[in-house]
Amino acid sequence: MKNVLTILCILLSYVAFAQYEAVVFDYEKSTFNENQPLPSEKNMMFSGSVSPQITLIDVKIYKGSSDHTDKVPLSEAIWKRPYGNTSTNYFLPINFKLKSKQKYNFSINYYRDLIDMERQMLRNNLFRLLDSYVDMTFTMKKKKISISKKYNVIVNDLDVIVEDGLKLYKNRNEMDFDGFSDFVKMKLKYIEELNLEKSSRLLMEGEEDKKKILAMRQQQIKELKDLLHNEVDQYLSMDWMILVEVKNIYQYPTEKTGNIIGLNAGYAAILYDFNFDDLDYGSSPYVGISIPLGNRAFKSSFLSNSSFSFGVFLSEMENNEGQTVTGPFIKRPLYAGLGYRVFKFIRVNAGATLIETEKPGNNKVNVKPFIGASIDFNFWLGIGDD
Repeated sequence: MKNVLTILCILLSYVAFAQYEAVVFDYEKSTFNENQPLPSEKNMMFSGSVSPQITLIDVKIYKGSSDHTDKVPLSEAIWKRPYGNTSTNYFLPINFKLKSKQKYNFSINYYRDLIDMERQMLRNNLFRLLDSYVDMTFTMKKKKISISKKYNVIVNDLDVIVEDGLKLYKNRNEMDFDGFSDFVKMKLKYIEELNLEKSSRLLMEGEEDKKKILAMRQQQIKELKDLLHNEVDQYLSMDWMILVEVKNIYQYPTEKTGNIIGLNAGYAAILYDFNFDDLDYGSSPYVGISIPLGNRAFKSSFLSNSSFSFGVFLSEMENNEGQTVTGPFIKRPLYAGLGYRVFKFIRVNAGATLIETEKPGNNKVNVKPFIGASIDFNFWLGIGDD
């Protein structure tokens, strides 16, 4: 039974991996698949060698329009080393399909775990930056606390200090810093509105008065700093890693895929005249070409299954008056319309048909509606190869 379960797990893993195109990153050469173009219009399985000390790899994909990466990547995928794993290889699924014959920039970032001393240094550095900002923002002026900025600006500045201080770090839970809590905001609002001058009237004048006012100011600032420290401490309680190396690859090409075109062969009916009592129509086999309205790799299933179709009916027809119905140019009705694939090989088409009705001494060309169903065959054409 154990052997059966093992084989089943291997087969399931094979099926899962088969859904991805293998991409091997060469760490030394900074190339993919021996410097071959990357697969396009497919999900990828990144793999490569990695030091046992590396615990997280962050792969970011950017537009390849220049040698500089944009601030926001097109896609990002993260590999995290499982606890207790010391393997020197990694596998990272990239659920982002690259476009055909395009260029992309890649940023591959390597992180390792922080040791206790580094964690403490990070903590102390954030505390120092926050405390310095608070001391510069709050001053004592005429026996009251004076604030150089509005409290909402201060909150934003404090958030930025923490975010900037952690730019080289990631936590295993992938949790971003959401900013300081409402308790910090309420404390700042309270200090902003607080006027110690009113309180000072209840105190004795002289040197003792100044000391009490100073103590009140210091207490408010201390409580604010304690709040900031506690919330930063809580955020730093997770497992943290530090960036140790970045591999940037610019203007890396993708392979060119073929252009898809659909060939149709089916049967359709052309409506000559709509009358409930005497419906006038003709039917015939037809063949044609369908051009998809969207690429299946990037568009919705509705657009990728829809198409613009055109073609020709294969036989002459006859209307209720016994007149022969053909078409202009090639003596067969021509059609153009929209199609939709309802099953894997079945496409429904509907649109307009250009017909010619043969009358004695005066053939008449008309546009009439049609509807039909066909078997659909897709072909990949390498049009425009270099």
